Amino acid sequence: MTRALSRSAALCGSAVLLAVLAGCSVFADTPAQEPKVVETEEPAEVDEVIAALEPLLGDAESIPSSAKVFETLMDAGYEADQLEATQDETPLETGVPSKQFAVLVDAGCVVGEIREGKAAATLMPPSESTGTCMFGAVDRPEGAPEPSGEPRDEDGEDNGTGHIPGESFSTAEPSEAPSEAPGESGEGGSASLGGN
Repeated sequence: MTRALSRSAALCGSAVLLAVLAGCSVFADTPAQEPKVVETEEPAEVDEVIAALEPLLGDAESIPSSAKVFETLMDAGYEADQLEATQDETPLETGVPSKQFAVLVDAGCVVGEIREGKAAATLMPPSESTGTCMFGAVDRPEGAPEPSGEPRDEDGEDNGTGHIPGESFSTAEPSEAPSEAPGESGEGGSASLGGN
């Protein structure tokens, strides 16, 4: 029995060795293929926006404010209603690692960011519902119109493609607040993390 197992192991080992050697010779004759790199060229509108932002670039330590981005772009000929940028501070006032910006042009939205003194951008389609380039709470130049969006249906079942800014995202009535805060009823007034 031991002899049969030894012979079987030897045959398996030989088969594996032959397979490895055969595999090496097959691959050795095949030239290595270089990975294909597809380079895409951004449209001229993107280059124009990046060029307009040049005065704000170069300082890797500072991030321009929305007001400075808007002023620079309007000095380059863009209108206030074409411009959007992310807010200068987070809700927790922790600062931001970069400044995202958007410029609405005839070809679409030039959306990009300024980070570590450099700017990068790409061309994207505008929002279908509002025609704007950025979503959420964003800065716009003074006097620029707020997007209107598509209002929801009266029955509240359809949120529409977009919302009117400031519109509540919930159509349900707020639930009644409890009449007592926990611990005010005199029973079990404190929480604990273990058994008694």
